[in-house]
Amino acid sequence: MLYGRSPGGAVPEAARREPRRLTEPFLEAGASLVLLRRGPLGVVVQSTTSAAAWRLPAFAGTRVVDPTGCGNAACGAFLGALAAGEGLTAAGAWACAASSLMAECRGSPQVAPGLLADEAARRQAAVVAAATRVS
Repeated sequence: MLYGRSPGGAVPEAARREPRRLTEPFLEAGASLVLLRRGPLGVVVQSTTSAAAWRLPAFAGTRVVDPTGCGNAACGAFLGALAAGEGLTAAGAWACAASSLMAECRGSPQVAPGLLADEAARRQAAVVAAATRVS
């Protein structure tokens, strides 16, 4: 998994315009899939089993309180979704949904994870609906 932000906090122009330029070297080096986290731009997912890469936007309705832990939430949701049999695009959308929910909290969410399930599913579906293929 990659994070596409520079130390200064801005999303590099290459990650905006040509995300495959950042993902494909990892696939060529032997990775079977890549999740490129792009902060407020969402994620790009690509695997060796498909010629397509997909751009998934960050959830549009996120009210950011604290971005701490968003990357961990994204990675955990992505890997959990893949382990549960979800496809690459759906798993990427779960990453966006989880990081969105995390961003709205200061520290860890003070709600039991099961209570967030419906909202997470709603956000994941919205992100999937907005996914675009990267050429």
